[in-house]
Amino acid sequence: MNKMGYSSLRNAKPLRQANYFLLALNTFLALQLVVALMLTHKGIIPGFSDIKWFSNTIFSSIFFFIALCGGIFIYASIYCYHQNNSWSFLIVGILLTTLYIVKNIFFPESTYAIANPIAIIIWLACLASLIWGTVSLKKNERDSSINLLLTFTLLPLFILASSFFLALTIIYHPNTQDTLLMAIDATLGLQPSFLAGQWFAYLPSLIILLIKTIYLGLPFALAVVYIGRYFQAKHPPFELIIEFFLIGLFGMLLYHINTGCGPINAFKPHWPQQIPIVPMQPKPELCIGTFLPRNCLPSLHTAWVVCLWRHSLPCTRRIRWLITFWVICTLAGTLGLGEHYLVDLLVGFAFASFTGGLCAINLSIKQPARYMAIVGGALICIGWYLLINFGLELLRISPFIAWFFYSSSVLLTCLLEFKLTSAQKLEDTE
Repeated sequence: MNKMGYSSLRNAKPLRQANYFLLALNTFLALQLVVALMLTHKGIIPGFSDIKWFSNTIFSSIFFFIALCGGIFIYASIYCYHQNNSWSFLIVGILLTTLYIVKNIFFPESTYAIANPIAIIIWLACLASLIWGTVSLKKNERDSSINLLLTFTLLPLFILASSFFLALTIIYHPNTQDTLLMAIDATLGLQPSFLAGQWFAYLPSLIILLIKTIYLGLPFALAVVYIGRYFQAKHPPFELIIEFFLIGLFGMLLYHINTGCGPINAFKPHWPQQIPIVPMQPKPELCIGTFLPRNCLPSLHTAWVVCLWRHSLPCTRRIRWLITFWVICTLAGTLGLGEHYLVDLLVGFAFASFTGGLCAINLSIKQPARYMAIVGGALICIGWYLLINFGLELLRISPFIAWFFYSSSVLLTCLLEFKLTSAQKLEDTE
């Protein structure tokens, strides 16, 4: 374990700063989880008096499984780099990921999930190894191992905590606003999510399987980018961790503004072949009885993959190409799989620029690229929320108006991202 330290490869000060932040974030997520379990046990939240959400996440959630595999991948990659004898961890993680995804796609009704418990056992073994190795080191040599330990525990904690807050969107919003979100997209003169779903229907099943695998495997993509940055950055890539988890924390709050569960869930009898008639005055009266989170707006998958793409730029060419491919498949999947409306993606894109500027701590806050990303991303998001809630009639005047807002949003956000990534690249070369 003593070979796993990388203090000689990293400046001690940013490493210690990263550790303080990671400790605070782990503590925050753990406290959230404890409070959630207490509220559930005491039945304080109406309609939420059992802990099925917790057990379901641990034993049945594919996101929790891939979060565990992401941690195993980080551990295995760093261990292999320093000791060159632990590829078995990486191989087992990849095999378990493949096994579980195949099981969920081909046997979705099966309640027997063997993959999650196996992944938990492997993850706990890695955790025990990390703790033992950290304790075994001298005090002045522990910073690097502590950094790895805190990063290792972060993803599973986040998935557990977020599952509770996603459940809250169902309890407090029994009715959804899918008709409103569909009406906003309809002002373009077409329904992008339904058209994408129709195109997907003609794709080979192997392509659909690949896109579903990539869409579900987002925590694993985070691990890949983290490892890529780990071996190339001058300090631990904690800006990546900051942004990734702030996107999740802020996004969970934004879900409560305009609730939606996606066209495949809201319009299941019709999607994607038959487009429902959009009412003139859409109201939140579409009730979804099943356990489906209201997690449409903004599209956090979009925000996350943009974040990962930006942070992958300093990595090797192979990682950059892999993440670019991941971005394309994820964006296609958000629409083609029926999980989101097009407006969700636009808000998620602008939201990523806002959080990207907020978390670009290697740049001065006075740097134009940084504050433009913060202010510009926030204004675009606010503008979309105003349009969604008060501007439907304006967009309905002409499809040209809707296309103007949609295209302007994309172009402005691309400009913000270009300036931010250019400034970060310039900073890294100095």
